[in-house]
Amino acid sequence: ISIITSQAAAVLKNAISYEQKMRQKVLEMTALYEFSKKISSAANLEEALDSILVIVADLVDYDESFIYAIDHDNATAVVRAARFRGESRELPPQEPLDGSSVTSWAISERKALVSPDITRDQRFSESATRSANVRSLMSIPLIVQDGVVGVLSVHSNSPNQYSEDDV
Repeated sequence: ISIITSQAAAVLKNAISYEQKMRQKVLEMTALYEFSKKISSAANLEEALDSILVIVADLVDYDESFIYAIDHDNATAVVRAARFRGESRELPPQEPLDGSSVTSWAISERKALVSPDITRDQRFSESATRSANVRSLMSIPLIVQDGVVGVLSVHSNSPNQYSEDDV
C-alpha cells in the first residue's frame, strides 16, 4: 500500500502543478486578448498606452507604472503614460539616454532589468535607494521590428515583488 500511496502522491503533486501552470497560461492568454481588444479600440495613443497599464495591473501588483517613449531628437526617454496606486504623483523627469538610469539601461542593452530588492542590488547606488520608496522594479524595453521604441517600468514599494518570471 505504501508504494501505491507514494505513486498517488506524486500523481497528485504533478496534477496540481500542471493545473497551476494552465491557470497562469489562461490568465496570460486572457490578458493578451483583452490587450488586443483595448488597443484596437483606443481613440488615441494616450488611451492605448493607458490601456496597456491597466492590463499590466491585472497581471502584476504595482505602486506605480510608466511607459516611456524615446525622444531621439533630445536623446531622452519621456513618460507618455503613468498609473499610480492611490493618489496621483508627480511624473518622473525625462531620462537621459546615457545608461545612467534603469530606463536608459533597458533601452541601450535591449534587455529587461528586474530587481526584487533595489536596496540589496549592487546595480543601484546607495543614494538612489535612500531617496526612493521603490523597493522592487521591472523595466522592460518595448521593441518593434528590432528597434527599441520605449520602456515599460513597473515599481513596487514592497521588496521581492517581481522576478524574471514576471517579465
